[in-house]
Amino acid sequence: MTQLAYDKQRVAQQFSRAAGSYAQHDQLQRLTGKALMASLPQHCDSLVDIGCGPASHSAELAQYTQTYLGIDLAAGMLAQAQHCQPQLQWLLADAEQLPLQHQSVAVIFANLALQWCNRLSASLQQCVSALQPRGQLLFSTVLAGSMEPLMSAMQQLDGQSHHNRLLTQQQLQQQLAEVEGITWRVEVQQYRISYPSLSDMLADIKGIGANYTADRSSGYFGKARWQALTRRMENYRDDRGLLQLNWNIALIYGQKINSNSAEKLI
Repeated sequence: MTQLAYDKQRVAQQFSRAAGSYAQHDQLQRLTGKALMASLPQHCDSLVDIGCGPASHSAELAQYTQTYLGIDLAAGMLAQAQHCQPQLQWLLADAEQLPLQHQSVAVIFANLALQWCNRLSASLQQCVSALQPRGQLLFSTVLAGSMEPLMSAMQQLDGQSHHNRLLTQQQLQQQLAEVEGITWRVEVQQYRISYPSLSDMLADIKGIGANYTADRSSGYFGKARWQALTRRMENYRDDRGLLQLNWNIALIYGQKINSNSAEKLI
């Protein structure tokens, strides 16, 4: 089945609507962001934060750099970021059309943002072009098998897949291999978020804007379907009586090859 492309205008609208609620529902983003930041250099002259959202990590990231720039596709997210951190710099732009000068950035950071790219390898190549020699690209992305058991429970109800296009680890490695001029290190981690109810789980998904689906006909709601999904999810409660949402997350650390050194020949 042909995968539908992401409509970037719809993606931007979805995340703009979530700007005010994002900080109350971004537990996963904070966990993955913290993991990525552990590998940041102690200081760099410039750092670009792609998919910065409502300044989720901006204050922390700004401590690592002389110049911070937050980029987001959603105008609503940037308005919230500007309100929270007015002293920092912000730019409305798509990660697939980065307006960054060649070799102008020391570090690019992108936490759970690049899975919205229709051509990941092309976007990563733009990032590599913008990096200074031996600059670093740190990003996280969602892999196939995430959002279980919710996605399986929904598919059991209507026989339809409700996933967006999520790469397997092998597909991710293939995408990374297409990018020239950089070396990669990949870690895959499983994150499990607990909820007292299905309502709380879906509130988190909606609250961060992640309820966008490339298929406009997909959705969670409708009274009869909601009741059926609620009953089905009850089968997945753990021994503490909580519902789990499982995420497979790839943490990727890249370093640009110094074209002036012998490293390029290795």
